[in-house]
Amino acid sequence: MGQATQEAIELLAEILNIQTRTLPKEADLRRRAALWHNKAHDQPVKAIGRRADEFDGRCYVKIEGSETGVSEDEFEA
Repeated sequence: MGQATQEAIELLAEILNIQTRTLPKEADLRRRAALWHNKAHDQPVKAIGRRADEFDGRCYVKIEGSETGVSEDEFEA
């Protein structure tokens, strides 16, 4: 292993900052009853966490029984 450089430490810090955005927070891991306001109707769901990905600047919530994420702006906990 070589010597650590300031550039290497800064790169490591950037990588860790990116990783913290993809990992769920403790509160997000708890299952909770919620309401999904979709286009057809309001549907009761159980939130099981936050998806790590974002699309169009929107965050998504994982719901029980589905691989589809629900946009946080359509979700009421």
